[in-house]
Amino acid sequence: MREICEQADQNDMFLLLQPEAFGAGGLTTEQLAAWYARRFGFVELQATPLILVRLPRTAAQQWAAAHEYA
Repeated sequence: MREICEQADQNDMFLLLQPEAFGAGGLTTEQLAAWYARRFGFVELQATPLILVRLPRTAAQQWAAAHEYA
């Protein structure tokens, strides 16, 4: 997923995803959404059905994130 996000940033593209729990014992849909938000910067675009979006990072944002300024 990190590689996909980097490619999207380099090409100034946004990403959409629809998190959904898979099988018993795994993360819930809400937990998955929180994980994608925390780990990759996705935000809620639509509540029902739940769709997340990640906007491309600028070079400055990428540098700040890499150096823990974000």
